[in-house]
Amino acid sequence: MNVYKVPIMAPMADMPDGTCYEDNASRLLPVYIGEFPNNEKSVCIVACKGYRYAGVQYARECFCGNDKPNQALLRVGPNECSMICPGNTEQICGGTFRMNVYKVV
Repeated sequence: MNVYKVPIMAPMADMPDGTCYEDNASRLLPVYIGEFPNNEKSVCIVACKGYRYAGVQYARECFCGNDKPNQALLRVGPNECSMICPGNTEQICGGTFRMNVYKVV
């Protein structure tokens, strides 16, 4: 038998910035802002001013929305959100149908 430690997820009210979620065709955050060649967390957050949440996906894409992502779509693991942000190589910008979500302040 293999035994693995499963991380305990924070409640949605305490959603940490950059949490990785699975996206789908109906979109986790419904407002597509566009692609940015210098995309990173702060670029997308600024573009999402007026919304509650900003999400980076597929390295260059930015999405916005007002509804908290469904916790059932939360994803952990090194292969989930794994694309490097082109505007900041120290940050991760989602992946294929994977989105790092941030609160817009």
